[in-house]
Amino acid sequence: MYTILLLGIILTSVYLLLMPFVNTANVTALRMVFTSNGQKDLEYEKEMLVSQIKDIEFDYHTGKLSEEDYTALTREYKLKAASVLKQIDTDGKSPVHHEPSPEIWCHECGTQALPGANYCQQCGASLKGEN
Repeated sequence: MYTILLLGIILTSVYLLLMPFVNTANVTALRMVFTSNGQKDLEYEKEMLVSQIKDIEFDYHTGKLSEEDYTALTREYKLKAASVLKQIDTDGKSPVHHEPSPEIWCHECGTQALPGANYCQQCGASLKGEN
């Protein structure tokens, strides 16, 4: 009887000690492998891109990234995220691949705008009336 109680306490302790070290993204990735469909894949990709953008911002604010690298990486991941969000909006039926439009530039920060965008993805300035 005491052996079973002791074993239960030990297993519970080990579980509680290891839980903070388990990466929930890995658990989510495993779940996605076994229940894969287009919309869930897009949702997972969106979650990962948001996480990567947050990591980039954290690294920049802690001095691990230069401003040049921060700007380039942020732009790249935000463009990817915008593409994934458009795919989610179309229910994943048709992949949408947007390249930055060379004709439309933000007058505030100089960022290339996505086709059809009303606002700059970098600084949020209005793009209306720009060509």
